[in-house]
Amino acid sequence: MNMNVEKDFELNLKWSFPKGRNIVTAAILLSVILILIYSNSFDCSWHFDDYANIVNNETVHINSLSWVQLEKSLHGIVNSGRWSRPLSYLSFSLNYYFNGLDLFGYHLVNLIIHTLTAFFLYLFILNVLTLPIFKDQYRQNAHDIALLSAIFWSVNPLQVGAVTYIVQRMASMATLFYILSMYFYLKGRLADRTGRRAALFLLSFLMGILSIGSKENSAMLPVSLVLFDLMLIQGFTVENIKKNLKFAVPVILITLSTGFLFFEDISAIIGDYSKRPFTGWERLISQPRVILFYISLLLYPITPRLMFIHDIDVSKSLFDPWTTILSIMIILAVLFIALMKAQRWPLICYCVIFFFLNHAIEGSFISLEMAFEHRNYLPSILFFIPISLFFVELLNRYKHRSTMRYFFALALASLIMLQGITVYIQNNIWKDEISFWHDNVEKAPRVHHARQNLAAAYFSEGRFSDAFEEANKALASHITSDFTKMAGTQGLIAHCFLLLQGDQKKALLHYRESVKLNPRYHQSYYRISEIMLQREPSLNEAEDSIKKALVLNGRSSAYHLTYARILLKKSLPDLAKQEVKAALLLDPDSVESYKIMADIFKQQGQDKVSEHFSRIASTKERRMMR
Repeated sequence: MNMNVEKDFELNLKWSFPKGRNIVTAAILLSVILILIYSNSFDCSWHFDDYANIVNNETVHINSLSWVQLEKSLHGIVNSGRWSRPLSYLSFSLNYYFNGLDLFGYHLVNLIIHTLTAFFLYLFILNVLTLPIFKDQYRQNAHDIALLSAIFWSVNPLQVGAVTYIVQRMASMATLFYILSMYFYLKGRLADRTGRRAALFLLSFLMGILSIGSKENSAMLPVSLVLFDLMLIQGFTVENIKKNLKFAVPVILITLSTGFLFFEDISAIIGDYSKRPFTGWERLISQPRVILFYISLLLYPITPRLMFIHDIDVSKSLFDPWTTILSIMIILAVLFIALMKAQRWPLICYCVIFFFLNHAIEGSFISLEMAFEHRNYLPSILFFIPISLFFVELLNRYKHRSTMRYFFALALASLIMLQGITVYIQNNIWKDEISFWHDNVEKAPRVHHARQNLAAAYFSEGRFSDAFEEANKALASHITSDFTKMAGTQGLIAHCFLLLQGDQKKALLHYRESVKLNPRYHQSYYRISEIMLQREPSLNEAEDSIKKALVLNGRSSAYHLTYARILLKKSLPDLAKQEVKAALLLDPDSVESYKIMADIFKQQGQDKVSEHFSRIASTKERRMMR
């Protein structure tokens, strides 16, 4: 490499540690504010993907800290040889080891991660504002701007989706390591000794690996760092752009190859659109509208506008609806202006580009739900820097007019307080499944999956009539992001027919419709087999259904026991015995297993053995009733 080029990349700047008092003040203030506004989140229940990823995910249910157990958790919920978001799942497994499924520990870790992210965001911005490119423009107010930016970001109610929603620790962990990577990179560029610089760059690299190991959407980190160096350290000039082009190919290759660390091929990255009510192209052209909607939520995050599943109309073409092409043009215009003005307003322009850049993965053609609020957690970390610059400049402008200064300061404090109150209100909505989904249904009544989940919540609480009513409304709701989710609604209606009316015929119709919609919906196969088990001529259909259920979910002791009862009715006691043994391996305390075993030995004429198992079943039953 040419030595002159090397010198062009040197800052020749000795970095001095900022006043410790400001840093301690920032750490305490951020911690106090976040503890206060999230103080009611520690008992918020599990929701949505929490169940598949944590509650019902045996790979994170570890009982020792051995490498075998820990390595198992690194695979997430994917049954493959590849690791899947290993750091996030490792954190869930450690939570489970120490706390089981007690909610407090999970929420505490989430809040600690959020607080650390806010603090390192403050440190990062503080150091950015003292870079030579700004010529002391921000140095005097660096602490105020950095702290205000971190507060605005961390108290924004939109972040509840990544803090109170336990499974989205994936997003918050990825963001923590992302900002740490950027922070250490910046410190490395400021370092005046080669050894120190190398150590800091190594830390930056390691933090980047940990970020990607938490969630794949942090794959844009290399691009963010290259643009950061170009725009805020070197200067966004034609000459520097040309010098940096040599980094373009390796950065693109690193970014693209990140996906293949956790996915087998490009089709696995893109995902399956066969179950979606939209195509990859329709999702891609819808996302500009979604991203502008996200911006409106960041700027105006009041409770009536916040929900888990938003009612987003799909763009069918660039002109249907007409806001599609308008949104695309607005985003392209904003990015064009940011690039054109990057030399004059480097900080503001970088913040703008950073936001859209880090929405590029989840806001693309990848087969994901159309919109989720937690997707803004990472892209929005620099969003509030321009807003904080405005407020600090406003306060400075009126520093000699105390009345106006106090007015603006009070308005600023009130704004932060209102945001904090909104966070507190949102946490109350997240308290339990019924309040959570009822809120979503009220705000987006057309969304099928919100109604279906509300119906399931009613059913779990024994409110079967409410569940039946809501499930039927869900079938009439036409907006769903995945057709197979209708299978759950059909299954729930079938359950209600059985429990409310004892109508097996109608229940069977809905169970069968359920497996038509989703041939992998094992719960309905199980229910069909249970009904058919009661009909002697239908034992073959009962056996066929339970076999399908076991193929899809062989870890259910209930499925094995149903199969055992079918085999017993078909006078195949030895095969039935094998199924009971399989059930006991999964659930050694199962009373039903011992009762069926008693029936098996009775059918074989071994009455004494049968009585032995009956006594075991009775003993276990009495213990459970105490």
